[in-house]
Amino acid sequence: MVRRFFRRSSFLFLGTLLITGDALAQAPQAVIRGTLTDESGAVIPGVRIAARRTDTGISRTAETGADGSYYLPYLAPGVYAVTAEREGFQKAVTPRVELTVNQVATVDMVLRVGAITQEVTVEARGVGVEKESGALGTVIDNREIESLPLLGRNPYALVELAPGVRTSARWNELAVDETSQAVVSVNGARGNQSEFLLDGAPNSNPIRNNPVVIPSVAAVQEFKVETNSFSAEFGRAAGGVINVVTRSGTNQMRGEIYEFFRNDVFDASDFFANRAGADRPILRYNQFGGSLGGPVRKNRAFFFANYEGVRTRQGLTFLSTVPSLPQREGDFSQTYYRATQLIVMYDPATTRPDPRTPGRSIRDPFPGNRIPAE
Repeated sequence: MVRRFFRRSSFLFLGTLLITGDALAQAPQAVIRGTLTDESGAVIPGVRIAARRTDTGISRTAETGADGSYYLPYLAPGVYAVTAEREGFQKAVTPRVELTVNQVATVDMVLRVGAITQEVTVEARGVGVEKESGALGTVIDNREIESLPLLGRNPYALVELAPGVRTSARWNELAVDETSQAVVSVNGARGNQSEFLLDGAPNSNPIRNNPVVIPSVAAVQEFKVETNSFSAEFGRAAGGVINVVTRSGTNQMRGEIYEFFRNDVFDASDFFANRAGADRPILRYNQFGGSLGGPVRKNRAFFFANYEGVRTRQGLTFLSTVPSLPQREGDFSQTYYRATQLIVMYDPATTRPDPRTPGRSIRDPFPGNRIPAE
C-alpha cells in the first residue's frame, strides 16, 4: 500500500514537471545576442559564452558559430554577467547586463590573444542598441512600482507613465473590484483593444479586455507597456500590450509585512457636515499582506510567495421608497406617475382571454383603484 502511494505520487510529480515544461515559451523572456571578434576584427567561432544571473547564480551557456555570433534566449529579466572563453585568448567579462521584459540586448566582445587565466573586463558600453525588434514601449521597474504613490496599490495604475496611454475613471478600484469597467486606451485605440499578460499568460477579461488578476505591488518585479510595432506574438491586441513579470526568489532570504489603512477617526469632517451637525460616515479600510522569497537550494531552485487582503467597512446612504399609509390599506386612488398619470391597480381574479385579440388577456381594475381588504 505504501509503495503504491509513493509510486503514484512520483508519477503525479513527474507529470506536473512535464506539463509545466512547455510553459517556458509563455514567459516574458529576454535575449542576449552578440558577436565575438579578435583585435583585428576577424570573427572567432567556438567561443563558450555564459550568462550568469547575479542574484540567483543560474547560468545559461552557448557557443559562437562559424560567423562568430551567439544567441542566448529564454532569460528571465534581471542583471547578468556575461563571460566569453576560448583556448588561446584572454577571458572577457561584461559584469553587468540588465535585461527587461522582452528585451533583446546585444553584447559584442573583443578577445585578445593570451592565456585563458587572464581576464579582461568589458565596460557597460559593450551593451549595444537593440536591433532585433522595432517595438516601442516603456518598462516600469520595481523601484518605480514601490516608490510612487498608488491609491489602492494597483500596479496597473502606473501604465500612464508610458507615452500615449490613458486610463478610464475609477481605475484604482480594480484593486478591490475585479468587475469594474475601467480600461486602458493606448494611442487613441478603444479601451477594450489592449491586451494584459501575467508572466506571459493571458490575463484579460474576454468581454472588456481589462485585467482579471490584479497582482500585489509586493509581487511585481516589473512590467512593460508596448504601444506600437510589437511582434506578431501579440497580434491579438489592436491597442497596446501590458506584460507583467512577477518576482521570483533569489539566493538571499527576503520578506516583508505591510498594512495600509484608513479610519474615520483620523479623518476630518466635511465643512457642510459640521455645519449641519452630522456625524462622520463610518470608514474602516485595511489593505495588508506579506511576501517571502528565498532559495530552496542555492543556485538551483527558489521560491516566492505573497498574500494580500483587503477589508472594507463603509457607511453608505441609500434612497428607498416605502408605501404611504393609504397604500398600506389598499387605497391607490391618489397614486400617480409623475403627478399626472394614475397608476391603475388591476384585479388578477378577473383575468380572461381578450375576445378581440387572440392570445392576449384582459382584466378589470379595482373599483375606485382601491384593493378590498378581503
